[in-house]
Amino acid sequence: MLKLSSVISLARRVGNRSARCALVATFALTAAAPALAASFVAYPGIYPIAVIEVRDAKTFYVNAAVWPGFERNFVITQPGIDIPSDAIRAPACEQKLAAEAKAFTEAFFKGADSSEVHNIEMADTASENAVAVAYTEQGSLVDALLAKGYARKSGTDPAAPWCSE
Repeated sequence: MLKLSSVISLARRVGNRSARCALVATFALTAAAPALAASFVAYPGIYPIAVIEVRDAKTFYVNAAVWPGFERNFVITQPGIDIPSDAIRAPACEQKLAAEAKAFTEAFFKGADSSEVHNIEMADTASENAVAVAYTEQGSLVDALLAKGYARKSGTDPAAPWCSE
């Protein structure tokens, strides 16, 4: 990755003023690209959802009413938590915990009178993937998963075991 000082030095050597400006502008856009690619709150506010499929404890496919008369399907991921893995290479006790966590999430939504998500974040509005906290009258799914031990806060050492066999 280029450093700003290198770009300025190169720009000084370029005789044409327009070429210098283009060079600096190109650097600025390149440096800003990661920030531009970050997610943003595409749908601020509260949106009622119908859960179509629970994929794992923190990821589910929903239909959300994002505008009167306009609904969209999203793959919603709960932010700020990690969940146990159900991968074949995960320890058997972790796979079992992952299955229990998924069943808990399914029951969380099935037992609810209403479900909603708050502030849907996306990389862009053309995507189906989104991040938002889900709520029912029982409260936040994130809080419920953490309270039951089916999730832990992101940033926890990934090498820390979920269970012991």
